[in-house]
Amino acid sequence: MKNLLVLLPFLVFCNAFAAAPQSEVQPLIKEFYKFEDLCRGGHNISPDDPVCKKRDKISDELYRKGWCNEGPTDDSPSYEFRWQKCRHQTSKKKS
Repeated sequence: MKNLLVLLPFLVFCNAFAAAPQSEVQPLIKEFYKFEDLCRGGHNISPDDPVCKKRDKISDELYRKGWCNEGPTDDSPSYEFRWQKCRHQTSKKKS
């Protein structure tokens, strides 16, 4: 019992970095791609356009939940990027 009490703060700390389950982020990922298509496919749309800002806001939320838009390896080209649980705790947003 004493050992469990010693480990409890560590376990709580580690759990804070756990990625949200896929069922929780799937609607956000779907919404991200909807706005991604609008932002990238529109004519004369700048990164400051509300559509792109909405996409960026969703992206930030996914990163906060422990999901990254990255490829299967660290050297993957951007066309292979998919939303997945971050491979590294230090993963940063890809531009």
